[in-house]
Amino acid sequence: GRGIMLDPPPFVQSILKANAIPPSIIESIIISHCHADHDAGCFQKILESQKVELITTKTIMNSFTRKYSALTGMEPDLLKKLYKFRPVIIGAPMIIHGAQFRFFYSLHTIPCIGFEVYYNDQSIYFSGDTFYHPEKIFEIKSMGLISQKRYEMLANIKWNYSLIIHEAGIPPIHTPVPVLAALPKNVKERIILVHIA
Repeated sequence: GRGIMLDPPPFVQSILKANAIPPSIIESIIISHCHADHDAGCFQKILESQKVELITTKTIMNSFTRKYSALTGMEPDLLKKLYKFRPVIIGAPMIIHGAQFRFFYSLHTIPCIGFEVYYNDQSIYFSGDTFYHPEKIFEIKSMGLISQKRYEMLANIKWNYSLIIHEAGIPPIHTPVPVLAALPKNVKERIILVHIA
């Protein structure tokens, strides 16, 4: 089989081995954004493994390259030789290992992506680090800080996915747990909360 990792944690190779997952099956990594708790394991993986495919937007990839070039002293061009970049186009369908992904920008302090993915009759929604709070997002729109279209995308999640992986934490840069706790029971049964602070 082949695998995709999302925002791998530091020491990811050890975690994979401890769970009897051969690190060599991980061919692709999705980077949601460039905060260390989301991209440090990715950098470690590209140093320790065969050339891996990094999947993200050009904006996030450029941030990743600048960040790790500055941290390591490696020239950006040398760093780029360690991985294969596959650019995400926001809103456009993208096939990865047979599954159809659709990426979007979440609402966070730096550029951050989430996605929905479909494979056969199953679907997954991944929020990315985001501030999901429809009433507060409406206030942001009312101040003219985001467009109507962006408001609708951020505030009107469909919730009909087979599995919902949603982050939660301290607002206003993360989603307050009570907002997710107020969702209908049939939605909460399909949610896994991650990144809980």
